Amino acid sequence: MDLDKRLRELAAAKRKAFQPSRADMERIERNIRERIGQKQGRFRRAAVSIAAVATACGAGAFLLTPVVMDWQRDAGGGRVPVVEPADPSVEEQFPFAEEFIRFLKSYTDLELTQIEPSPFADVFAATNQAVRLTTNQGKLDVVFFPNPGQAEKVEIDEDFSVPGHITLTFTGAELKTGFTPMKASGPTYVYAHDKLLLLTNKSGFLHSFQIKLFLHDVYRDVFESFGIDPEEYEFDRGIKQGKQASHLSEKAWKGLDAAWTQVAVNGKVGDIIPGLFLKHDGQEALIVYKSSDAVNHLYRYAWEEERGEWVLTAHGSKQGKTIRKRP
Repeated sequence: MDLDKRLRELAAAKRKAFQPSRADMERIERNIRERIGQKQGRFRRAAVSIAAVATACGAGAFLLTPVVMDWQRDAGGGRVPVVEPADPSVEEQFPFAEEFIRFLKSYTDLELTQIEPSPFADVFAATNQAVRLTTNQGKLDVVFFPNPGQAEKVEIDEDFSVPGHITLTFTGAELKTGFTPMKASGPTYVYAHDKLLLLTNKSGFLHSFQIKLFLHDVYRDVFESFGIDPEEYEFDRGIKQGKQASHLSEKAWKGLDAAWTQVAVNGKVGDIIPGLFLKHDGQEALIVYKSSDAVNHLYRYAWEEERGEWVLTAHGSKQGKTIRKRP
């Protein structure tokens, strides 16, 4: 018998005996897409059917990475693919950092490109919760302490005695057993805010956080005093930065700009700059601020489609907390 012909027949028999079901292929394709989305979310996906790629390579030969597959027997004795489980999400890996990351995205212009474990998780006895955030303006380590004011007691102690070799340790907090001074290539700047300890090698970087965290605390106190859930609204920084909320029409945006300006110009010396918050459906807006005597003020607006304007529906004031900017 012709050897080439016999080899082709054997190959055909193997392929016929080993054909995953359509359900298997759909499950494989779905899992691969999820993995690609998690690990390569910032890259455009190739517009090629994964099932087609698998078929072209022959049954069972899946060459797309980073998925690693093996095969196992099912209850009926057939072979089914085993797909490597997906990596846990950011929320699953760092649940303690979720609120801070939301603050970062809402109150700053920073572009967050990477979230990873921080070496400072192994420093303080009181906590092992810390993350390193890589942004378009540099890296930031954030340590999360369990108790209010705990982070504000921490001070950094740097040793510059050996040129080119900086070591640092900390005072004001108990350190983990076995901790040894850490090495750094340059100065480390620290800013503490209540339960948060922020560390970076850029001093100006921390100054912006000082202002934004202060405003966040002020506006949160206004929401609490009026019994409003801040999760139902998004903080809009466009008024101060010349950016327009993408889901608002130009007319709606100009109306909010005028309303915000009117509240701002009527303020007195010592009042905190007003904050603008939009409800997620775009049909309601709040302008809030704290006056110099710690009284919280709220203006509620509703969008009237027929009139094409924002209408003031409520205005109130309540005594709030005195919130001072942390040095």
